Amino acid sequence: AKYDYTLTQQRVFISIIKELQTSITQHNNGGVPIGQLNLFTEHTDIVRFVLPLKEICKDKTYYEETIQAVSKIANIPFHFAAKNPTTGADALRVGGLFTAYMPNKYDRSITIDMHKEVAKQLIILNQGYTSYAFEIAFNARNKYTMRIYQLISRWKDKGGLRISINDFRSMLGL
Repeated sequence: AKYDYTLTQQRVFISIIKELQTSITQHNNGGVPIGQLNLFTEHTDIVRFVLPLKEICKDKTYYEETIQAVSKIANIPFHFAAKNPTTGADALRVGGLFTAYMPNKYDRSITIDMHKEVAKQLIILNQGYTSYAFEIAFNARNKYTMRIYQLISRWKDKGGLRISINDFRSMLGL
């Protein structure tokens, strides 16, 4: 993603990708058609995830920062090609990544509702979200470490990567 996420926003996004990881793996390795993935067999237009705050935050002092990060990510526009549901014509779908239900004072989890169209796009765009160790990426201390680790993970089985310094800087948002 070209969006300049903060470290906390990246942790939230990685937590969502972790929820999709089984479907991503099935689609990539088994060649399972996207419509036949378990995630999409239910007769609802929404995919729901419950993200415990303790899995996103290092400790409870980061809960408020995480709530703010979720709020900002939910409002980032997400664009992709789709069919207009009224006319059936090709169209550009523009909308938020997900809807979040923030915890009240005593609840320690965030409920994420994502349209199946958005979840499908995240699975299809797996080049940016290939399997990488959640724990390693999550324990990064700055946002650049996570992006570099994701880039390296994407290319580790392909023998390496050559990238110009300008492209590298662009990927890091510098």
